[in-house]
Amino acid sequence: MKNVYLLLLCTLGYVNSQAQKLTLRDLELLHQCDDSPDCITNYLQPLGYSLTDSRLDKEKSRVVRIYEATKGKFRVVLVFHPENMTVMYTPSENAALQELTKELEKRGVNLPGPDGESPNYRMEGISYIVGASYNGKKLSTIRLSSFTDPPPQLLKGESADHVRFADADGKLHYLSEFKGKVIYINMWASWCKYCLAEVPEVKKMINQLKPEERKKVVFLFLNGETEQAPWLSAVRRYEYDKYGPNFQILPKPFGDPKVAFVLRAYPSYTIIDKQGNLWKNWAEHPGPQAIAEIRKLISQ
Repeated sequence: MKNVYLLLLCTLGYVNSQAQKLTLRDLELLHQCDDSPDCITNYLQPLGYSLTDSRLDKEKSRVVRIYEATKGKFRVVLVFHPENMTVMYTPSENAALQELTKELEKRGVNLPGPDGESPNYRMEGISYIVGASYNGKKLSTIRLSSFTDPPPQLLKGESADHVRFADADGKLHYLSEFKGKVIYINMWASWCKYCLAEVPEVKKMINQLKPEERKKVVFLFLNGETEQAPWLSAVRRYEYDKYGPNFQILPKPFGDPKVAFVLRAYPSYTIIDKQGNLWKNWAEHPGPQAIAEIRKLISQ
């Protein structure tokens, strides 16, 4: 009986250890979370990991978000930069790192040495760069950084009817709903002080249009964040909802394969003409030039 009990403990210990390990595919799939703590938690929790830290850090004048999850001596850190994401995996067992090394070899990638250059590989439209950290000569951490290929942009004159967003209830809306009107799209985020500083200028520009002109224009406010709470709070506080419809960009994999614009900066603006075609990807910021552009399109 004692031997059976010891065997059971050993078996449970082995199963628990196996559950703690993350595979290379786990690390790749985590790159699809797009800075969403819910996504990270939903993925790691069934594997026994707890999200133990979430913070914002400044790095070379950029803001990066860092998440840390642990289970026992197994630790995974996710770092979201504006241009890319990195997953750092530090298990306590050398065997787990060796298994990851073998999985990388199956992808045709050899893990770099202490002074070696980081190799890369592509999978499902994503470019991955592999890095490693060592304590002396002993491997301690494997890093996987991803750079998603930007979606192809629409060219001027191409239809934007298919481009879709989500409202506060999760309902999908298409730009085709506003066909027949000029659409001035304001892309913003609640944490962007420059976006919020331009709100008075947006309101001023709207109020400068004549009533008959305003009937022919839609001011669409498009938020680029992954969480609803800060978005909706800012909408109410700065009264975005009084001047036009408010939507959020859809997260992967639900976004469109071809979109009217690619977010590279906040705030930025896009104009769609009355025929539903892209007129200008990087339109003028609120002010006299933007009003002149809108009036020109209204009259066409």
